Amino acid sequence: MNNVCNYEKLIEEFKQIPKIIPQTTYLDICRYPGNRFEEICSRILAFFFQPTNEHGLNDLFLQSLFDVISKENTLRIVNNQITVDTEVQTEDGKRLDILILSTDFIIGIENKIYAPLYNPLPTYKNLINQKASQNNIDNNIFKVVLSVKKITDQSELKKMKENGFVKVYYSDFFEMIKMNVGTYFSQANQRYVTIMYDFIQTIENMDGKFDNKMFRFFTENKNSIDEMISQYNNINQQIFNVQKNRISEILSKINELTGAQWWAYQGWDLGIDSFNNNTTLPRIGIESSYEFSNQNPLGKFKIYITSWKVKDFEPYAEILINKYQGKFLDIKPNGEDRVYLHTDIIENDVETVILERLQYHYFELKSIIEELSNKNKQANA
Repeated sequence: MNNVCNYEKLIEEFKQIPKIIPQTTYLDICRYPGNRFEEICSRILAFFFQPTNEHGLNDLFLQSLFDVISKENTLRIVNNQITVDTEVQTEDGKRLDILILSTDFIIGIENKIYAPLYNPLPTYKNLINQKASQNNIDNNIFKVVLSVKKITDQSELKKMKENGFVKVYYSDFFEMIKMNVGTYFSQANQRYVTIMYDFIQTIENMDGKFDNKMFRFFTENKNSIDEMISQYNNINQQIFNVQKNRISEILSKINELTGAQWWAYQGWDLGIDSFNNNTTLPRIGIESSYEFSNQNPLGKFKIYITSWKVKDFEPYAEILINKYQGKFLDIKPNGEDRVYLHTDIIENDVETVILERLQYHYFELKSIIEELSNKNKQANA
């Protein structure tokens, strides 16, 4: 009893914590795996780093990057004198993610989304310095590692320092963009402002930040939560075992009543789909199962007519909808690709009613399929 009280207290405490659920962005939906996603992010950044592109945000991204690198920056950004390239190749075939070149400055960016900093920074340093020399840029040479994750590995930090790279975190960069965007907003193309915020949200979703209250709750109550989950799983297994045993009993009796071979998928799903084995009609069947209700593992017994593909339901749709008027028709075209025509919910495991309804639906569906099959044969005769 004491454990139950502790669990109830834990649940009440959990209910009081605000739930923060990251929103799925368009870029999340379209995400490519691994390094490919890094390349896509680099191209998005390059688009916004170029002040003259149609986003209308001018030098917002450049100015915000400079603000993060150096608050004292007084560089003059001339929009029409800036080029932005991605995947810039070095002499030995390596590729720097982003290179931004102006008459007054140059910025080389190594973009890090997932992977650790294994990249050849000395090679990138030489490339950036070479490009600077070719364009007569003696000062204002910036080498940046732009990272989602915090860089704490000492060997990585040492390699950055030795090659003149500074670390900039996406979180700081985006915070600066949000602070600065107000002065650019009136001239911006709103379509690209939406894309910009979607991109920012995508990266922020990956930032690994925890909701402090939620994180603290789970870490402080880990043992109790683990114990509660274990007990919950045990109870579920007990419920499942009771339902499986009862389905087994129903299975034996409905086989005898209908003279047909029903099945129990994974022990809990009682059904039959052999009606059209000798016809050209698509697969359709009956399924049924128990649902825990009112502290009873056998609280509800649900019966539904189902097709395992939406298109397979079409030949039967008109007849079934007319015969089962007012019953809930659940069509799931995406992913699951199923149709469920819910026919009965029987409370409290009344066996006579369960067997009567299963038998009724069996002979009704059998009759419908025989009727449709005969019509097809006559049409093709």
